[in-house]
Amino acid sequence: MPSAKPGKPDAMAWQIKASAQLRPADIQAIKALSAATYPPGRAATKPKLPKEWARPQWHALLWDEDGRLLSFVGALTTSVRCDGQPAFIGGIGGVKTHPAWRRRGHASAGIQLAIDFLRDEQAVDFTLLVCRQELIAWYQRFGFVHFTGDTMARQAGASELFTWNETMLLPGKTPTPRCQTLDLCGPPW
Repeated sequence: MPSAKPGKPDAMAWQIKASAQLRPADIQAIKALSAATYPPGRAATKPKLPKEWARPQWHALLWDEDGRLLSFVGALTTSVRCDGQPAFIGGIGGVKTHPAWRRRGHASAGIQLAIDFLRDEQAVDFTLLVCRQELIAWYQRFGFVHFTGDTMARQAGASELFTWNETMLLPGKTPTPRCQTLDLCGPPW
């Protein structure tokens, strides 16, 4: 098989691994991808973000033939409360693609893989992600809708209004909820 070159996604394949299946080399590659995607100097210009984030339970990973991690999407399942009513949902977070490999559809493919996995294999009621305001239209391409109610998240054990990013929802087994308050019952992702 020829070496993977930019623009030749057919030479690469996505895989989903549970957290327990990650090898030390996988964890190191995810850390290296995070550092390349979010260089340390950029953090000083970002608004203050939550200190606690939920960890993904599954990892959608795109490797090239030489073993370089090019793109990543985290996924999890959790129980939340929608106007006090319980729901079992999927979450997508930590989406990142190495800067040299952007604008080739890799993140889109990983997000769709995670959506399908959460809907088909985890049978979630709906899927949730949080994103910056300028990314709302991009996530709407997958069918996500902007949630305009209040999102509550836990930080240091206390429930507080989540205001750092926008909440987006995608139907799963059930239609997109129309609740006024969505309590994540834990930290955001």
